Amino acid sequence: MRHLSKPIVLTLALAVAIAVWAQTGNEEPDTPDAPTPTDQNPMTPDRMADLLSRIYPGATRLDSNQMHFTVDERPVLLVFDTSADRMRLMSPVTESEQLSEEMLRRLMQANFDSALDARYAIAQGLLWSTFIHPLGDLSDELFMSAVGQVVNAAESFGTTFSSGAFLYGGGDGAEEQRELLKKLERILTKRDQA
Repeated sequence: MRHLSKPIVLTLALAVAIAVWAQTGNEEPDTPDAPTPTDQNPMTPDRMADLLSRIYPGATRLDSNQMHFTVDERPVLLVFDTSADRMRLMSPVTESEQLSEEMLRRLMQANFDSALDARYAIAQGLLWSTFIHPLGDLSDELFMSAVGQVVNAAESFGTTFSSGAFLYGGGDGAEEQRELLKKLERILTKRDQA
């Protein structure tokens, strides 16, 4: 049986969670007057807390503008500021002082073509997987997708540097991935010949 990579599995799991949430969270029947995602009111801290609590029951409100939760044992922090109309999801990846110049370059390439809406960033001595967005036009679906992208980018650090199952294209990341595959193929070939 073919094994799926952990980021793809997390993306699929998140898609199922969104589908389950959509089924259980919408009690009203579909009518022509029913709001669509683009008609939703601005995202609020309470709505984000409700979404997270439905999918991740262990989600904890740390104070008035922060929540902490885990996805597949990975810690994720949500920070929001309603007066600035911003939110940020983030997950620690590794200590930033351990990053070589080559790795920093690779992270910048990933930010261009494989991190999608998530980004790698350095703050407080750590490399983070992050998603930053205005609250006002953040839909429930994009919020939940952002959780998956942050976790996927953190989990795929050092391998595909991807927040999802595909590359945006046009960047250098695809070449980096091809080189990685060639390197792995050479290692496997040497092992098989031994």
